[in-house]
Amino acid sequence: MDEIKTFETKEFEKVFSDIQNLSPKDKEVYLKENPLSFDVIDKELSRIEDIVLSEQLSGIAKYISFASIAKKYFGKSRNWLYQRINGNIVNGKPATFTEEEKQKLKKALEDIAAEINATVVRLV
Repeated sequence: MDEIKTFETKEFEKVFSDIQNLSPKDKEVYLKENPLSFDVIDKELSRIEDIVLSEQLSGIAKYISFASIAKKYFGKSRNWLYQRINGNIVNGKPATFTEEEKQKLKKALEDIAAEINATVVRLV
């Protein structure tokens, strides 16, 4: 996994370095002449989003059951969910959430939060 992250990060740094000091017009020309740059930038931004997601979820991991979320909301195993949360390599590439899966995860967490809040209200 580190090799993939390092490669993508180096490619991103090269693209970023190439366009950093260009004028807006020159950036546009550069990106038209180097269409793979968009792919490199997109992959790096996706990787960063996955890291942020993993860190965001780490704060609640000890309080909720990801196994239950995986089964109830995705019909998948706990391992499937953890692979995506942690960006594990699956079939040679990092496992990630699709946009639809991110929305399902968000919905699951909203449902859990609502249930906790309802329980707090009922407590005497």
